[in-house]
Amino acid sequence: ACPRGSYCPGANELRMCPPNSTTVEGMLGKSMSDCLCQPGHYRSEKGTCKPCRRQFYKESLGDESCSRSCPPNADSEEGSTGLENCFCQAGTHAVLNYRSQLQECQ
Repeated sequence: ACPRGSYCPGANELRMCPPNSTTVEGMLGKSMSDCLCQPGHYRSEKGTCKPCRRQFYKESLGDESCSRSCPPNADSEEGSTGLENCFCQAGTHAVLNYRSQLQECQ
């Protein structure tokens, strides 16, 4: 098997995955399509892994979109990987849920 972050298209041939993508440990990657977008990134129409836009995040490895959004009145940087990356916009304060996670900004 090829090392994580690479694929092997032929015998004794090793190629690295494109930026912001990787392969799964132990998976036999044979082509660039086996490289999955890292958390905080999605597969664009051009086939490259782009960072999630502000206010959105993606926690898992895969090519799906960044469909999870920060709570109301919260923001995040590009390429965010989870709710913990969300922060309240200026002039608002955090309201936390029972697990001490950001629920909303008021």
